[in-house]
Amino acid sequence: MIDPHPIAQSPRVRRPSRSTAAPLAKALALAVAVIVALVAARPVGTAQAQTDDLAGVSWQALPGDRALGGHGAVIDGRSMTLIGGEQGDFQPPDALRSLALAPAQAWTTLAESGDRPVSGLSGRGLVGARAVRISDDGAAETSALLICHCTGATTYGAVWPATGGAVTWRRIADVQSLPLANGLLAFDAPRRRVIAAGGEFSGSGDIMTATWALDVNDLNAAQWRSVPAVPFQLLFQAADRDPRSGHLVAFGGQGPDATPTTHLWRADLAAIDAPGAWSDIAAQAGAGPSARSGATLTFAGSTGWAILYGGYSPVLGEMSDVWALDYRDPTAPRWRAITPAGTAPSARSGQSAVWDAAGDRVLVYGGLRLEGNGVRYLSDGFAVDLSPDTAPTVTPPGPTATTAVPTPSSATPVPSPTTPSTEGGRVFLPVSLRNADVRAAP
Repeated sequence: MIDPHPIAQSPRVRRPSRSTAAPLAKALALAVAVIVALVAARPVGTAQAQTDDLAGVSWQALPGDRALGGHGAVIDGRSMTLIGGEQGDFQPPDALRSLALAPAQAWTTLAESGDRPVSGLSGRGLVGARAVRISDDGAAETSALLICHCTGATTYGAVWPATGGAVTWRRIADVQSLPLANGLLAFDAPRRRVIAAGGEFSGSGDIMTATWALDVNDLNAAQWRSVPAVPFQLLFQAADRDPRSGHLVAFGGQGPDATPTTHLWRADLAAIDAPGAWSDIAAQAGAGPSARSGATLTFAGSTGWAILYGGYSPVLGEMSDVWALDYRDPTAPRWRAITPAGTAPSARSGQSAVWDAAGDRVLVYGGLRLEGNGVRYLSDGFAVDLSPDTAPTVTPPGPTATTAVPTPSSATPVPSPTTPSTEGGRVFLPVSLRNADVRAAP
């Protein structure tokens, strides 16, 4: 019921005089304008209409090929080429394989010429080798740099036509003290140089902190030079360079005691020549992935997002979870767990991962998984598709056969992923390395 005498209930309310009404009206108008401005300027909350950068993430199948693990990959926009690794323990790859990405996705073998790298470990593939593309997007030729424990040299360059064709290998300036396996390798594009940091020295198990830089403008005269060392001893980190900030970001890895970590290190590559370029930002990023080694971290171009996938720990075994690192503001990085739509691939570590800008997706291939008393090398490929509002395009996979490698009878049996071991000293790589002692650098 409407009260017929509303003013009678508020006898103390008095109307403003004509002399004060105008200033009060102006003040109220100003207050309303300020409130409207603040509402317009504030970040849009989740309850309001906003496109989530990761709302459309989904799994996407790629054609399978040969089993491969512990390898690297380079992409030139038209194809993804796999370099190094092994098809099984003591089974080097029998060919250099490349996946065409357009117009049809299909695997081909690339012919090789020149000083082809040969493993310095008898009967092994290029275990722990690292490769990075050093050519610009859209270049007529794709160029890559490889660091490996190889016979006769530690650094190789590879060049092949962007449209496909034979790969020509060449040896580049050699540094005997260069860490050769399982460290960090990044191309600092603005300064046209490659940065190699940490890693294992010559398959010895000694984890190094040495860091080197190589100017790639003229590979005929290129020489590695020493820069300040990294402030950590880690192998098998998941790392990539962020094109927006120019930072190299590295997650996890394992130290001299073979225990995986959750460290999140970053380096400003523009300042890599001076001490203090590295900092651990794990605390800033908040709760995130569990400790692991052998995962992959891949920046999604210049979006500021990085995708972490897979990895291994003695406690959890191989993993298949996916995390996104929000690095759009490098001063406030944050982890976020994501669950892509579709059928997820099996858990693994030691896979390769690269960003496919044309397809707006992270391409992942191969990897390793413990099974019973052996290691299974995987032959499947898939993508973490970040395309917004687009249904995933599923390509029928190729051969799904994998190579199971039994553990030698003289070696300690490797547990099944369903009953992961808590024993120290085990890593994600093949049996011969998994059972090796990892020693600190002298």
